[in-house]
Amino acid sequence: TILSSFLLLVGHRIPIGKTINGRSQCDACGNTIPWYALIPMFGYLIVRGKCVHCDAKISPFYPLMEFTTGALFAGGYLYLADNMIEYLIMMLFVMLLTAVSASDAKHQLVPDKLLLIFGPVLFVLRIIFPLTTWYYSLLGGIAAFLFMWFMAWYGKKRFKQEALGGGDIKLYAIIGVVLEIHLVFISLFFAAVLGL
Repeated sequence: TILSSFLLLVGHRIPIGKTINGRSQCDACGNTIPWYALIPMFGYLIVRGKCVHCDAKISPFYPLMEFTTGALFAGGYLYLADNMIEYLIMMLFVMLLTAVSASDAKHQLVPDKLLLIFGPVLFVLRIIFPLTTWYYSLLGGIAAFLFMWFMAWYGKKRFKQEALGGGDIKLYAIIGVVLEIHLVFISLFFAAVLGL
């Protein structure tokens, strides 16, 4: 949960070009957030979901993401304790998705910087340590990229406005590499159901 709190900060600051160093500040009043309000999950409860300076509401998205990421790390360890390489891949994957979720929720952006940091590492690890066969990762990435590119193209043509950003397309290429060809379309199905 501590790591997820940092990843949320990264996802919040990178799209607006802010450094990840320095104290967190309230979006509404700009005052520094006290240390006890930054304790993962519990800080939100301590300040009752409001800024201690201006009473602006704090989104429950933050403690929910902190809990979810912590639970995924713990559950992943229990499930993958006998395969530490796969657990490392899972952790990096969850870290990427946590930071991207924060950025997407706050700024509706999938920052290229995050994809450039995590993407190559996940690609190399998945090629060296595939779930099935190494080229299934490559096929998964290509298939996900082409499918999302087609959806973006069709959406723009059909609705005369951007339906999917380039960051979404590149992100799903990484998801395709990690999940491989046989799981990436199941992922797309569940993403569509959850989106609806």
